[in-house]
Amino acid sequence: MERTREWGEQRHCWVRRRGEWFCCVRYRRLVSPRRPPGTLETEILTVLHEASSDLSPREVRERLSARAGAELSYSAIVTTLTRLHDKGIVTRSRSGRAYRYAAPSDPSGLVAWRMRRLLDAEADHARVLTHFISGLSPSDEELVRRVLRQESEEP
Repeated sequence: MERTREWGEQRHCWVRRRGEWFCCVRYRRLVSPRRPPGTLETEILTVLHEASSDLSPREVRERLSARAGAELSYSAIVTTLTRLHDKGIVTRSRSGRAYRYAAPSDPSGLVAWRMRRLLDAEADHARVLTHFISGLSPSDEELVRRVLRQESEEP
């Protein structure tokens, strides 16, 4: 697939190879591949869980850069942290003019929240849960049964 654009006097030919756009004039990658949905949220939550105290967006950005080696914009970090706070996944407290963020639950709490959110999006909970449980391995299915028995035995 090719696209041609004219900018001023120079004509550029764009070629898509292996899912990425290249300029024929210089043959360099133009756009890095996009992250899968939810990946940045997960990475930020991992950084917050590993931290011993609340972190500012700048500190989150620095730790992400050290882990992944990719530079993210400050606004991307702030936007993601704000959305996580709006969803109730992270807490924030005022520190001067900025906020500091913390993840109160462990990573399994995040997975449970995502599962509840997906379940709440469907009208027929019984059908969704039936399909979910039928797709589990026998050991995971037994684990679900044990957890339900423990919950029913507690007052």
